[in-house]
Amino acid sequence: MLLSLLAFNLAITLSIMFGLWLISLRRSDVSIVDLYWGPGFAVIAWVTVLGAQAQINLRHWLVVVLISLWAVRLAAYLGWRARHHGAEDPRYAAMRAGRGKAFEWQSLYVVFGLQGMLIWLLSFPMQFGLTNPHPLNLLSLAGAGMALFGLVFETIADFQLTRFKRQNPAATALCTEGLWRISRHPNYFGETCFQWGLFLLAAAHWPSLWTIWAPLLMTFLILRVSGVKLLEDQLSARKPDYTEYQRRTPAFIPRFGMRRENPPPQD
Repeated sequence: MLLSLLAFNLAITLSIMFGLWLISLRRSDVSIVDLYWGPGFAVIAWVTVLGAQAQINLRHWLVVVLISLWAVRLAAYLGWRARHHGAEDPRYAAMRAGRGKAFEWQSLYVVFGLQGMLIWLLSFPMQFGLTNPHPLNLLSLAGAGMALFGLVFETIADFQLTRFKRQNPAATALCTEGLWRISRHPNYFGETCFQWGLFLLAAAHWPSLWTIWAPLLMTFLILRVSGVKLLEDQLSARKPDYTEYQRRTPAFIPRFGMRRENPPPQD
């Protein structure tokens, strides 16, 4: 039963990715793949909880509700940001320029296929956790609290950054307000808390605990691949005050209780 459900979730995810790829060909913009990152997890959660034979309990519903709230928030934020930018994400634009005409076909597996596989693999704790009947325990309850904290934290961070950019449109402007005063990447910190909290909530019982590799992989991707490290390199090159910001502000884990300092000049 579990293997067939895993295979069904993979088939649904890749089918949707194929449809998004066809849309991207018409739009000449593969950025739409990012809009499905959050909803992709939510779709798997709903399919799993409705297709599993285990009786649905409060732990199951907490997983589904939290992942759905996270997915809607993320998709809405990315959609709003993409609408205001109006152009293909620079990461994908660089890939398109480097690969030429072949990118249209290569993006099927380099972008859409890869992201679909990541969604499926990183949702393993949720898929396994939603197919067992175990109720809430202290560990899963703590996970629910951690996930909710992470969701609120990253939401506030994104709101503060968006408000700052609206008030300071200069490309060199550097946000050092609110949560960005205690961490250079508070949104990624909140996202990591959410992912680990969801893991504890969904997989707080053996045999699901073996799926701990999924939040570990997600943390590695956030810190070393597509998140913190990538942005650090880009921001250091674009913003002249970023070196000073790096000196006094932690990169990832917030330093709560930091005294407010005078921010660098916002040109």
